[in-house]
Amino acid sequence: MVRMPDARPWRLLWIVILLAGLMAWAGYRASLPELIEAQASERSTWTPAILADTSSVFLPDYSYAGYRWGEEERPEPPVTHHATAFGVVPDDGLDDTAALRSALDSMRGQRGWAVLGLPPGRIDISGVLFLEQDSLIIRGSHAADGSAGTALVISGSLTSWADPKADSLLSGIAAYQQENNLNNLFRPFSAYTWAGGVLWSRQAGIAHPIPPMGALPVAGGWDVLSGHQAERQVRISAGAPPPAPGALLEVHWFNQDGEEGSFLKHVLGPYDLPIGKRLTEDPNRPLITQPVTVLSTTAVSDGWLLTLQQPLLHDVRPEWGTRLVALKRTTHIGIEHLSLHFEPADTAPHHLDKGYNGIYLTDTRHSWVYNVHIHDADTAVLTNRTHNITVSRLWTSGREGHHSIYPSNSYGVLVRDFRLDAPALHHPTFSTRSVLSVYTDGHIRAARLDQHGGLNQQNLYDRLTLQAGSAWLDGGGAGYWNPVAGRYNTFWNVEVTSEDAWAGQVRDAPDARLIGITSNLPELRLRYGPNAYVEGLQQPGISVPSLYEWQRERRLRGHDSDHPR
Repeated sequence: MVRMPDARPWRLLWIVILLAGLMAWAGYRASLPELIEAQASERSTWTPAILADTSSVFLPDYSYAGYRWGEEERPEPPVTHHATAFGVVPDDGLDDTAALRSALDSMRGQRGWAVLGLPPGRIDISGVLFLEQDSLIIRGSHAADGSAGTALVISGSLTSWADPKADSLLSGIAAYQQENNLNNLFRPFSAYTWAGGVLWSRQAGIAHPIPPMGALPVAGGWDVLSGHQAERQVRISAGAPPPAPGALLEVHWFNQDGEEGSFLKHVLGPYDLPIGKRLTEDPNRPLITQPVTVLSTTAVSDGWLLTLQQPLLHDVRPEWGTRLVALKRTTHIGIEHLSLHFEPADTAPHHLDKGYNGIYLTDTRHSWVYNVHIHDADTAVLTNRTHNITVSRLWTSGREGHHSIYPSNSYGVLVRDFRLDAPALHHPTFSTRSVLSVYTDGHIRAARLDQHGGLNQQNLYDRLTLQAGSAWLDGGGAGYWNPVAGRYNTFWNVEVTSEDAWAGQVRDAPDARLIGITSNLPELRLRYGPNAYVEGLQQPGISVPSLYEWQRERRLRGHDSDHPR
């Protein structure tokens, strides 16, 4: 007689596995934010209570986003150089990359504005065009609907070109990916997942690779002794001469005490959130940075009192070791009135992007992208280590990409009057260390509003219309950059045409503000937390359609936007 094995140990094992799964599910459910449900309302015009001067709910001031802090329109100087004089011949089927590079080289060192005019028609490109001087504009002749004008038609991708300069600049990112074993399908991530573009602005004379973590420790500078979030004065140490009015500086905040550090708690709030290792692994690298411009300097008893152009992103406390360092950026880069068309290609597997990237702005400030159409891109516009950039009248079309617009390590990026018709996985996103940046007055097809980890914080989605399926609210990013956002990201007057009442779930984006979100469906459901401030869901008729414009106009009229909150 064959003796059958005893099945009881296996039954016991399955019971243990089942119980463990139930306990894990119970823990997961307990950690979810409360379900937020709203029914459509016929309510007439209403004003959000959060805007009242007596409100105790903190709301960031987004009005400093954009070119020249939202205070000036982009300049329109005349063309100084014509691309045709350097050999660019449209519609001849020949590669114009060398001619365009020759034109850009000839403009170096020119005083005042250097404006390269591109003719209408097809201009063939097969390499990166680096924009590396102040006051440089690339201007095409482009109709607003993209139907005519200057079209840069791009053959190949950044990976197929093997551009030595681009490869050198991105070598730090590539090494970071290899050191951290970042692979997909047994292949290393592409550096062009997060960086690179056909039109690539950067600071000339900087030889070191782009830092993969955004900010680097900088020698020199001043100790910051005190300052308060949303105010515009800081007190710095004596010793070194103070910075002069007009100086461009950067505030560096450090987390020197691990997951329980008081600065990290200030940024994330008093919540039990997942903390990725990138937030704690290097106490000597600034965790948060903010560019600031000095308006005036006053001597005080123990140092100097600086008045700044911009409000402070965070408080300053002595135990945080906050520093103020000098900063250099390329200024006044303009890309306008043209289209970029990539060759037809399949969407690459995740993080294996081939580099069909349109515009990449690095180490750049007070610059703009205006009236540009980008077709069949992996990512249309990327920024890194930039501030006060305005992207307006951008239109994307074509196949699905990875990111539509990707600001990272950037402050005050303003994207307005835009239309994103090309779907993307993250669409659009606020990525690592994106702060006080704004999407406003835009239409997004197949939208997935993404907060992509890395302490992106105090950003604004404003006056948007979305066409979406379900779960259009999203929180992405790698676990080592958790949580998906810092405090005070804001959603204001977002109108959604959706197939499903379920808007989505974001579990670890603390103290968000969700105001005036409406749907075409009778019901709207979402989970968002911890501690989201929610007002006016499914209530049309908000009296302040754009928070960005309301705050900007109020500031420019002389009202103090820093009332206590």
